[in-house]
Amino acid sequence: MATLTFPIEAVRALVAHAQAATTHRAAYGGTAVAALQFVKDSGIYLMSSGLPIAPPVYAKGYDPTKDGDVWDRSVDAVGGDDFCETFPLDESLLRMVNNPRAVRFTVRCGARSLSIGVDLGPAPAVPKADRLFFVALDGVRIDPAVNPPAEGSVEDRRDLTPVQQRTAADMKPGYALSLGAGRCLVCVAKGPDAAAEAERMRKAAFAREARKAKRAPRRTAGARA
Repeated sequence: MATLTFPIEAVRALVAHAQAATTHRAAYGGTAVAALQFVKDSGIYLMSSGLPIAPPVYAKGYDPTKDGDVWDRSVDAVGGDDFCETFPLDESLLRMVNNPRAVRFTVRCGARSLSIGVDLGPAPAVPKADRLFFVALDGVRIDPAVNPPAEGSVEDRRDLTPVQQRTAADMKPGYALSLGAGRCLVCVAKGPDAAAEAERMRKAAFAREARKAKRAPRRTAGARA
């Protein structure tokens, strides 16, 4: 199986061209739809189905204008016949191409099948926590020893609606935001020292529990007469 790669920004430009076009051309008698067209002739490349025609985007190493021995290697990769396959711009394709971590568009060529995908780059670095939150049940006393706080920015909380995110971003320590279903978000620290504050609260809570355990009277077995 050969895996062909295409620069993601160039593929995004083809997708945008196909989406913006008001008319499209069909591939070898197929249906004219907004799509990427995967072509093999003198080289291997992708095209937009939109009209007017946009320049093609060649697979890495298969551009006959600058790569050597393209014909033989194209035959080895996808066979000797020329063809044009259509990849409609459906939700799955658009989600792959528009993934911000995508670095390459790929076409994997099997003996009887084609599959498309993207190669992903590393995940972005997580910014240093600038806020400290608890998610607790409404009306339940918050204890850092039992319910440790979650560090991170409001934007990292996928369970919040945009309105809740804006509200939480302005919350002062000690304030709570109802999340519904008996849950609330409590802000316990803000600022660059939020992570250090979380550790301080944890240590204080465990020390408090240790003092309680030390003061608790020990039970002894009663003597039988």
